[in-house]
Amino acid sequence: MWKKTEFYGVVAQAQDMVPGFREGYSKFEQQVVLKRLSKGLLTNYGRNVAHLALHFGRWSMLNAPLAAPVR
Repeated sequence: MWKKTEFYGVVAQAQDMVPGFREGYSKFEQQVVLKRLSKGLLTNYGRNVAHLALHFGRWSMLNAPLAAPVR
């Protein structure tokens, strides 16, 4: 049976298994704190990005801009 102290969340898994995720998540966390954004943003967005990073096995493609600038 799992105890609460033994919980291994998806963000922690991604930090351990995906190269570069720990550094990228730390940088994202700092930006959320500096911009005084909500803790829910960090929790929800971080969890979803962690799922994607675990699925694709890398952080770099998630850290890229979402769209190219329109000319």
